This record gives sequence, C-alpha cells and structure tokens, in this order.
Amino acid sequence: MIFAGFEDIPKTRSQGSFFCPQCLVSCDYKEQISKLFFTINFVPIFPFSTEGSFVECQVCRATYEPEILNAEKEGTEFTPHVKRMVSEILKIVSVVDGRLDDREVVEIELLSSELLLEQPDKTLKMRIAERISTPAVLPVLNMLRRSRGCLNTVGKEKILIAAIRVAMADETLHDQEIAVIFRIGKALGINRLEVQRI
Repeated sequence: MIFAGFEDIPKTRSQGSFFCPQCLVSCDYKEQISKLFFTINFVPIFPFSTEGSFVECQVCRATYEPEILNAEKEGTEFTPHVKRMVSEILKIVSVVDGRLDDREVVEIELLSSELLLEQPDKTLKMRIAERISTPAVLPVLNMLRRSRGCLNTVGKEKILIAAIRVAMADETLHDQEIAVIFRIGKALGINRLEVQRI
C-alpha cells in the first residue's frame, strides 16, 4: 500500500544571535523556512511550495516574524507599556520622601537614556514636582504587579536597581524610600532577601 500526501517541514535558513523581546537578553536563534513537501509513505520526495518563515528563540522557544532580525537592539528591551510604568515608578521613588532633589531628577534623566533609551524630557522636573503632594504609589504598584509576567528576572532586577539609584541619588536613603523599594520588589515578585541583596 502506498500513502501519498503533503507534509510541512521546517528547514533552518540561518542561525545566530538576536535580542529576544521575551527573554529581554541576547539569545541564539534559528530562522526556519517552512516548506510543503510531497511525500510518499511519509518520506519527503520534493518541495511543493514555501509556506513561510519564522525566527525561533533557542532559549524560550518563542517565535517571531523574520523582521525581528532587522530591528535595532535599542529600544526593544522594554515594551512601551513597561517603559511608561518604569518612568512612573522612578518619579514616585524620587518624591516619596516628600521632597525633590535635583540629583534625583538628573538620575531619572540618566536612567531614561540608559535603561529606557528615551530622550531627556524638558518638563520632567515639573511633572515630578506635581507628584510630591500625592505620590500615587498604590496604582503604580498594582500596574507593576499585573505587568511582571512580561518581564524576566534580568528585567525585574534592572527596574529595582533603577529605583534604588534614584532613591540614593541625593546620597541619603530615607525610610519612605526603603519602604517603597521593598514594595516595588514585592510587586515585581522579588523576595525580600533578594531585594536586600540587590
């Protein structure tokens, strides 16, 4: 008895290293091209058509459109949603002690450039100062708690380290800042001992 049919068979087109948005680090990838083969008794005989291609991360196994290989690493570390959330966290850390130090503003500008890959905002100091009277900690922590699933361990630690850098920018770590840093760690799913270590 002869069985004839078609089977979709992926073949590796290229491989290398790329920035995986899921892992938030540089990972090995394989670019696969999927071809439809005509088969006899489940043995591929000849390719019938090309069905498409995809890039597969070799760490988390997530798949992406091939265009991801052309994307610049810059700006892809955090999604726009996470960038907004981190920006809000940094603003809150800077005013949770009831005052705003210029060194904290400078640190937030540095982190915006280094971590969030964003241009400095001319109105940053004014927007932060507006939060002194009502630093809405709880809504931001809730947003952080809901979003931590799209961050890996490295991403979570980077956010916590950024918050610590802002808190320490004025060279004094106030009780309110320590408390909010532990709350940020908890919202990120980082245990208390790990927050202390960081």
